[in-house]
Amino acid sequence: MRWTAALASVTLAALAEAELPSNEQLASYGLILSEFELIKASESPYDFDHTDQDQIWLDAAIFAYDISAARASDGTSSLSYMPYVVCNESPDVTGQERILQIEGLFRNTSGIESTDFYHDNAVVNGEVATCLLMRAYNDTMTLVYGENPGVEEWLKVQPLHQSMKMNNSTVETIRKRFDNIESEDYVLPDDPSTWFKLVNVLGSQSLICPGVSNFGGENVTDQEIQDAVQNFITGDDGSHVKDASFFYQRLNGDSDSDIITDRMEMWAEIISDVDNMLLESGTNYCRENIIDDHMIFKIDKDNLNVYAKFSTDEMIKLAENQGLAQGEVEKCALYLAMGLSLNPMICSVEPTTQVKVLCPDGTSDLTKCPEPKPEIPVSSCFGIEGGLRFVMLSMVVIFTYFV
Repeated sequence: MRWTAALASVTLAALAEAELPSNEQLASYGLILSEFELIKASESPYDFDHTDQDQIWLDAAIFAYDISAARASDGTSSLSYMPYVVCNESPDVTGQERILQIEGLFRNTSGIESTDFYHDNAVVNGEVATCLLMRAYNDTMTLVYGENPGVEEWLKVQPLHQSMKMNNSTVETIRKRFDNIESEDYVLPDDPSTWFKLVNVLGSQSLICPGVSNFGGENVTDQEIQDAVQNFITGDDGSHVKDASFFYQRLNGDSDSDIITDRMEMWAEIISDVDNMLLESGTNYCRENIIDDHMIFKIDKDNLNVYAKFSTDEMIKLAENQGLAQGEVEKCALYLAMGLSLNPMICSVEPTTQVKVLCPDGTSDLTKCPEPKPEIPVSSCFGIEGGLRFVMLSMVVIFTYFV
């Protein structure tokens, strides 16, 4: 996938004559926060709410480029490719011409192979700019800017970090659900005489980035993607999430900057608090008991749906039985959203509402519903058999763009 020895020697000689930009310079070629918000309404204005907003935003981009370089030791891993928003602001040309210009630039830059970057069709196409989502390997952006002087006049590349991936209602939606558990309103079924209860529960839908399902020119199975995303969140004692979090590293790493926001502290504290959710058995309640044991990760075309096996009320009762408070379950839900957003294979995260089927007593295990049990016709959704009808209460377009 990477260079052959012969090509590398020629390429390195050429690069020696080129002045490659630093990560600080690369970050300066990106979008400012207000420009990105014209593309997608995200959590960014809340997470970066500070008088020195522009500087923190720039620092987050620099951190993303640093992470990209750190992950490049294994170019055969999909997790070593970082997501970006790539915009072409060339005037007086069509959107298709802008896309072809971007493709030609990347393909014709020395040292970049065809498998070093993946992109989709334009996610925004306006009079001023055409933008697309891209995943690229380690030094791809460095080579593009370093080998093509002046390209920064029309090419803007912005690393997609956590806040940019989260829909702007993510935190509010999760908090409201836990502020009022009764918001899990019972939904009237199509058949008023149905024996089951239908309850409106919180889930999430994440957009899979380009080059994930076909990484390296091979078909990657849904199970492999699901497992990789879940392991990123819960594996290795949460180190993947911790290492990838600009907010956590800003507060707990070796940064000499004292520019922080309230939201930065909130996200960093959530990581620390989840680390401390240890049971007597030594297991981590959030990562192992809630996410690994009680959450389902399911690919649906270009999206990853994550939803609970139990209602929120049941999750809280299970936590209380372990001596944990409701607030800790809420932090775990926010941790899950953060972990999804930090994963380099995910390009957008949206909280969604989903109907959960319960027994008459409000429990989730349909195999243990109290008598009498009605005859259940066979149907399926998400691979579950039984006379259950699952309905997505809100289908939300992950990216709504305009310029």
